[in-house]
Amino acid sequence: MKNSKRSPVCPELSMLECEVLTYVAHGLSNKEIARSMHSTICAIDAHIMRMRSKLGLECRVQMAVYALKSGLVRLDDVDLESIQRRRRMVG
Repeated sequence: MKNSKRSPVCPELSMLECEVLTYVAHGLSNKEIARSMHSTICAIDAHIMRMRSKLGLECRVQMAVYALKSGLVRLDDVDLESIQRRRRMVG
């Protein structure tokens, strides 16, 4: 595996998966995550499906809650206004 370093916060995930999970917790879409990470949407989809399988999670909301509970993301770090602005621009 190319990026097999484990995260000290989430040892069941690679550092790359933790980066993706952080973006998910901040409310970014797969397209936005791919753009931020200079990756493809297909690659991000694969990371998300693999993480959901590893962690036994069913949806992005559960992923965000996991990121918060594990300490990967702090609630104070999540910019809800920015998320709402992005949603208004898209919708």
